[in-house]
Amino acid sequence: MMGLALVLVGLAACGSADGGEADGRGDDPADATGTTAFAAGTSGAFAVTPVPEGFEVARAYRSDDQRALVYAVDGDEDEATFTVASSPVDPSSPELQRARELAREGATEGVTTVEVHGHEGYRGPLTDEGQVYGDLLVWFERPDLAVEIRAPFSSGVDVEELAARTYEISEEAFDQLVLGTTGGGGTGAPVEALRGQVDGDTWVLTAVPPEGYPTRSVDRRVGCAQLSFRGESATTCSSRVSVLSDAREAMLGGVNFMFGVLADGGGEVVITQPENLRGTPVRADAVVLPSIPDRTWFVASFAEVCDRVATSSGGEMTTAAVPAGHPHRNTCS
Repeated sequence: MMGLALVLVGLAACGSADGGEADGRGDDPADATGTTAFAAGTSGAFAVTPVPEGFEVARAYRSDDQRALVYAVDGDEDEATFTVASSPVDPSSPELQRARELAREGATEGVTTVEVHGHEGYRGPLTDEGQVYGDLLVWFERPDLAVEIRAPFSSGVDVEELAARTYEISEEAFDQLVLGTTGGGGTGAPVEALRGQVDGDTWVLTAVPPEGYPTRSVDRRVGCAQLSFRGESATTCSSRVSVLSDAREAMLGGVNFMFGVLADGGGEVVITQPENLRGTPVRADAVVLPSIPDRTWFVASFAEVCDRVATSSGGEMTTAAVPAGHPHRNTCS
């Protein structure tokens, strides 16, 4: 718990003499799914329900012993965020016991004692290099489990209100959140997405969704694409399924193609060249599959070989460098 311990010691507060088991607040949301509630359980990870308007789970992760859920506006971590993290602690630690005493005595500037779920907690400033940029609240959900909420001022949320809405989720729910928001797992059954012709010969674009897509909670995995033409093929697939849009350029049967998948269900893709305002935008062949409604698979062929950028109608972008053996170029007509 070293990462969390440093935060707690920085607050000069950690833990509570209040013990007890989890109090069952998760019973009501146990059957709910989606971004507002997940199955309740005893994973040691905590979620918020209901979620403040506009926020979604953007990412769930493990780091050493810590388990965390990051919430963001529209699930985009470039927007406002807050984090709910938990980690095991040693309630017998003299350092943490002393820190708790100091907080109770009001000896630590900016730290106040609060109550969360009937347990004593500690609210203080969230800082970076001495600058306060938000609020931090830490409490002991169990004698050996500390939970914290980190909320930058930009999030516009109140850490005490959020803490009151937290509940412990199940191991399966947390595993699915980690998988769906950080990537991993295998690939599912390939599905023909598009086919067309170049110079009278047929190309076929195959969509490869993530295995088990979508999970029952939040699944931001994108999947990958395969393209075949004149007896040759290329793929964007790798050993790890990503949560990022992806594309590549490939020379197949003597023709240069760009193909891939964008994390956007708009169904339209325009391909341009980086920083080349004179280049002509090309509208790719693109499709959204009924079984995967929030992804757009696309393909386009070109007479010239250049570095290229694919942009969806919703603004999702991905780049592709020239095929192996070709020099980087940004001056195609």
